[in-house]
Amino acid sequence: MQPLSPRTANFTDSVIRRMTRISSRHGAVNLSQGYPDFNPPRAILDRLAQTPGEDVHQYSVTWGAQNLREALAAKQSRYMGFPISPDREITVTCGSTEAMMAAMMTVANPGDRVIVFSPFYENYGADTILSGAEPIYVPLTPPEFRFDPEVLEDAFRRAGKTQMAVSFFNPMRLPWVVPGTPGHQHNNCPGVAEDVPLHGWMLAAGYAVRAVECAMYLDLSQFEMPEWAAEKSGQLAKENYAVDWYRSGTHHGLAEMVHSMGNPMWDAEIPEAAEKINMLVALHGSEVVGFAGPVYREKTGRGYFAGIAVSALHEGHGLGGLLFCRLCQAEKEAGSEYMSLFTGSDNHAQRIYLRAGFQVRRRFAVMTKEL
Repeated sequence: MQPLSPRTANFTDSVIRRMTRISSRHGAVNLSQGYPDFNPPRAILDRLAQTPGEDVHQYSVTWGAQNLREALAAKQSRYMGFPISPDREITVTCGSTEAMMAAMMTVANPGDRVIVFSPFYENYGADTILSGAEPIYVPLTPPEFRFDPEVLEDAFRRAGKTQMAVSFFNPMRLPWVVPGTPGHQHNNCPGVAEDVPLHGWMLAAGYAVRAVECAMYLDLSQFEMPEWAAEKSGQLAKENYAVDWYRSGTHHGLAEMVHSMGNPMWDAEIPEAAEKINMLVALHGSEVVGFAGPVYREKTGRGYFAGIAVSALHEGHGLGGLLFCRLCQAEKEAGSEYMSLFTGSDNHAQRIYLRAGFQVRRRFAVMTKEL
């Protein structure tokens, strides 16, 4: 008989299934698995009864049927408050377990080491092993289930890492309330806030500040288009420059201009948003030489925009300042209550934001520690 793969040697029966058997044996309430004692909503059952007679009996594409992905993207965009692409950011899986397995195999390579906080959902360890990686477990100590930072640092050392970093490029959206506002939120944290105890603790623990990001805020009810904007528009027109809404088929070079900025996130979002939502652009003739947007109101009342940029070949004309003021006016007209953004403490663009009325409300440190 062909032996099983060595990677399965340490796998045991599922803890969840063992708990279910114990529950059944003793007539206990089973909290280990989802066994609802009620039927699905009648509308879902009625729709399921209709589908066998419809022409939907073919394989869907690998990442999920188009109409399902579009519905999921629309729902999550409403729920999360920012646009989600059904083609780039939605993949349909057979439950969360397959989604976790796919995510792990996407980022983990054979020989990698993956840190797992323990106790943990049992598939985390299995997913790591099946990906060819090695799990390193960091215990969470009861009763509060906190981790020891020194144990975590040691786990990173064992994983072959030489540096710990709190990075600006954190993909997680962690909202926080902007100080001095009626609950207005910004949707992510680019580092450790200077006004929280963690900042002082990390300095004492040997972390160094590598950069400072300034959180800036504007109450749009106080924003008015500055008088200089009309004069600047006239001056730029004489040089064949303009700021306008992007029109596909009329304006060209947007994707190329965005790509020249060297920001993969902009590459993924800006050209698609320009086609499907909106985008303010700086133009030289019909060529796109800058952008700001997209423009829309998030459910928090915040005016969303992915970024603003002007091509290096066309800097020095005042396009950035005019483009940004037009962006603020467009957000206000879209019903947004406020805008917030981050910029480096040494970024010259901060002058544009201050001129438009933004104020620095909080500072965040990007921190690192050599291990």
